[in-house]
Amino acid sequence: KKNKTIGSSFGLILPSKSENFGNVVLEALAQGTPVIASKNTPWALLEDYNSGFWTESNVSELTKSLLRLLNMKDSDYLQMRQNAYALCKDKFDVTSNIQVWEEYYKKISINT
Repeated sequence: KKNKTIGSSFGLILPSKSENFGNVVLEALAQGTPVIASKNTPWALLEDYNSGFWTESNVSELTKSLLRLLNMKDSDYLQMRQNAYALCKDKFDVTSNIQVWEEYYKKISINT
């Protein structure tokens, strides 16, 4: 039910002064939902993948990003939704990134 709600949402906004990751961002991306996250979060990849906006955490800048999202041409918005899913799959899907986990476990096993 949660995924259906997130997936049918036009976008997700995560303004924060100190969020360390924000699992809800990953949940939104997995549903192809564009994200607006503040620069106090580690989500610069949103801009790199054109899957949302990474903006200052103030009313003016968040408003500008929201209006940019709402005023997009339909084709650009649909592309952003596809890009959101691609970002999730490319960077965070375990099966697509198994080598990252393998390297991590090798490092911690060597250090113990």
